[in-house]
Amino acid sequence: MKKLLCGWLVALLSLSVIEPVIAEAPEKLVRSAYQLLDNRFRLDHGIEEVTLVVYRKPGSGPIVLVQPDGSKLYAHSSPQNVSWYDEDSFDLITITGPTPGPWQIVGSIDRRNAIEILSAIELRVTEAPKTIYQHERIKLTAQLFNHDERVNSEAFFRSTELDLFLIRRTLNQPNPALSPGSDDRMGKFYDNGAGLDEYPRDGVYTGEVDVRQKPGRYKLYARVNNKTFHRAATQDIELKPLPIKGNIVRVQDNALRVEYHVDDMAIKLDTVAINLMVTGANEFQYPLTLVSPDKNTFAMELDFINRTGDYRIGGWLFADDQTGREVAIQVPNQRFSVIKAAPTILNRGKDELPETPKMVLEGDVITVDEAEQMAAEESADEPAESSGLAWWIWAIIGFSVLLLIAGVIWFVWKKRKKSSDSGEENADSGDDGDIDLNRPEDR
Repeated sequence: MKKLLCGWLVALLSLSVIEPVIAEAPEKLVRSAYQLLDNRFRLDHGIEEVTLVVYRKPGSGPIVLVQPDGSKLYAHSSPQNVSWYDEDSFDLITITGPTPGPWQIVGSIDRRNAIEILSAIELRVTEAPKTIYQHERIKLTAQLFNHDERVNSEAFFRSTELDLFLIRRTLNQPNPALSPGSDDRMGKFYDNGAGLDEYPRDGVYTGEVDVRQKPGRYKLYARVNNKTFHRAATQDIELKPLPIKGNIVRVQDNALRVEYHVDDMAIKLDTVAINLMVTGANEFQYPLTLVSPDKNTFAMELDFINRTGDYRIGGWLFADDQTGREVAIQVPNQRFSVIKAAPTILNRGKDELPETPKMVLEGDVITVDEAEQMAAEESADEPAESSGLAWWIWAIIGFSVLLLIAGVIWFVWKKRKKSSDSGEENADSGDDGDIDLNRPEDR
């Protein structure tokens, strides 16, 4: 009887120890963490792959793993079934087909975090719509689970990358090989609390995807790349053409109008809201919203544009498709220019055409008198040009005159110098042979 009471007492004590852990499990993320006893842990049989996250003291070197048979595994030299990645404060090790039994760790272990043993890592991605449209923005989330518990590890956050690819399916290749290249990449997943990601480092990776491939059937391929292991998830989707087309038309003279035609076979027209932004030079911005369709056409006059320059218009279409799914589709930018170009001139009277505005769009038709008036206005804005000969002709003439004057001066100077030299020679010869008539004669 005493043994039975002791057994019940031991069972109650063990339940009192386990109960707090079980109570906390539904409320917060649980790590598969183990406190090491003498730096040892055990791997059971039947484990096909295991990932170990061993936290070390910052600055210490990589650990050494001792297998049940006594052989050792090192970070710098490991067999083919072992992938090892080490950073300043942790080792991330994935072992395929590990040996069952007791394992031992040799190294400077951080006792606060101990070790995480992940033996059934699974990638789960939220299901994307089976039909999406070109330029549609969709939000997808991806999570890593270990035995149905979300993995929320600092080591995984720092070493894991999640990419999203769209691989085209054809009649010849209905099941293409899952070896995507950079051209197939359509987005990445982040767990940094930016963009559409709600909370940083909560284990939920969020990706914002803008699909721009050609219409057709594709495989949506999500891939997680860790330094030591890989996981993937696929889904078949159909990509349909962009359900909105835009055009800029001339109404009269300078007046422009933007028109968008929405495919009512794909989109419910009564749910459409088109948010646009017109941008131009000098930080020009003008927002537009189109909500009231004329049949399947949404239009608005661009009468607020009264200056020449280059402009772009684009934005977003928000609506429900015919299945009731809410969609957000980017409306591609369109470019148009308002310029003062050489117009086509018709030899007609003034009364045959209405008065042309001061600003003329490319391709406008105006009368001869109006063309002359425009030319006069443009010439009035420009500085008057000097009449007569061109400046370079005047420069040549001036330079020639200077050369002529310099030549004359040099010629005169040379001639005077020559005359002076001749006069001195004559003076010397007169002193030797001349007779002085005023000298008295010798007797």
